[in-house]
Amino acid sequence: MNIVSYGGGVNSTAMTIFLINKSEVPDLIVFCDTGAELPATLEYVNYFSTWLKDNAGIEITTIRKDGEGLYDYCFRKRLVPMRQYRWCTSDWKIKPFDRYLKQFEGDKIVYIGYDAGEDGRVTSALSNYKKYKRPTQVFPLHEADIDREGCINIIKVEGLRLPLKSGCFICPFTKKSAFREMKRNNPSLFQKALDLEANCASGHVLRQGHPLTEIDNQCELNFDYDTPQPCGCYDGD
Repeated sequence: MNIVSYGGGVNSTAMTIFLINKSEVPDLIVFCDTGAELPATLEYVNYFSTWLKDNAGIEITTIRKDGEGLYDYCFRKRLVPMRQYRWCTSDWKIKPFDRYLKQFEGDKIVYIGYDAGEDGRVTSALSNYKKYKRPTQVFPLHEADIDREGCINIIKVEGLRLPLKSGCFICPFTKKSAFREMKRNNPSLFQKALDLEANCASGHVLRQGHPLTEIDNQCELNFDYDTPQPCGCYDGD
């Protein structure tokens, strides 16, 4: 059984198209909704799922962790996701995905959208799946030497619009510029992030070293010194 782990971003979208164009339509395409996804990500999942149904006869299956979503859990527990431990990725992405696959018998191959420039992530993923006895993982983009620009081109050739960076709106890896953009374009979502940070008992902040209140006060500034760092569920900017 062949399963695409779909993240809603450039890489996994390009990988899915790449497989279909090779006449290797997967048996399942699974997206894990954490309950804190960016609205643009959820909209793109629906958009791409419609395209898949029309062009390959398959749709994206969206799954969720039982119980609370990530945002509600964090608010109730008075905490925020942290860079160092990434329990949010483990508990709201990886574990629900693995539990969902257990209902299917037989061998399983999971397709992951790491591209040609992500040698380190491929090595780490291979080590972890053996350690934790997860289903076999393969990396079609990496194996085919398709880099970031190649992924973008695959999507554009099909006439599809490019997805924005996927992820949660409370991800601690979010750049300051992205939080400022959220403040301008989706103030109610930014306010939810502010409320979560203000409610946090430990004093930790969503943007390490820069509380969101600081970003809120400086939201019209355009400079940005962030160095992009992918989180555990990174799927391309």
